[in-house]
Amino acid sequence: MLKKILLGSVMTMAAITGANALIIDDFSTPLGATTAVSGTVISGGGAVAIVGAGSATNLSAGPGILGGDRELLLSNGGGDRNVVSANANGGSFQHNNGSGTGSSLLRWDGVGGNPVGLDFGLGGLSLSPASSIHISVLDADLGGSSVFLTLYTSSTLFSTASVLLNPGSSEHYLSLASIASNLTGSGGGVNLANINAIEFLINGVGAMDLSVDIIETVPEPASLTLLGAGIIGLGAIKRRRKA
Repeated sequence: MLKKILLGSVMTMAAITGANALIIDDFSTPLGATTAVSGTVISGGGAVAIVGAGSATNLSAGPGILGGDRELLLSNGGGDRNVVSANANGGSFQHNNGSGTGSSLLRWDGVGGNPVGLDFGLGGLSLSPASSIHISVLDADLGGSSVFLTLYTSSTLFSTASVLLNPGSSEHYLSLASIASNLTGSGGGVNLANINAIEFLINGVGAMDLSVDIIETVPEPASLTLLGAGIIGLGAIKRRRKA
């Protein structure tokens, strides 16, 4: 009987995570190193164009990427000697800020071939407001930099959330309901039942190196904690019965 209960708990957890979990990018599809110098720093939220000297773009397509298409745009606001670079390999994304300010913008809009503009090609993706965006940071060697996550329904309907980074590794959970309540777009906030593009912006300061492991949607952390506690408790019951 105990085995059935334990299996049921695991299956329940799998069902909940399966219903809500969605990988935005696990960086299993690599991209070559891209650099940018002497450009304009991208602003957080609603960044739709990076053009001119100092900007660089890179397109990737493959598994582990939401919509099958990843776009990387880089820009540097610190001068020709402050080179910003980024690449993905070994299942993580790395941003290097050179010696000045600079930005990396990752974009998932479901359509390749237009790395400068948003294409809104995710097909009206629906995300549960009871979920969170999980951003796993493997390492940041300096604090004071921010990352911004923007969810788009259209060019005028979008919402942005930001996280201030501390040195070292960190796990961040951004509530989708809280993100949607932030009415960043000129026409209002994102409709979580109709998402057509997602952007992740690293706005770096100083000589900052950052490594990001995965960006995904997951159930609210409290739900995962409760499920984990239940399974641990069942394990303790099993050990007592054996004793």
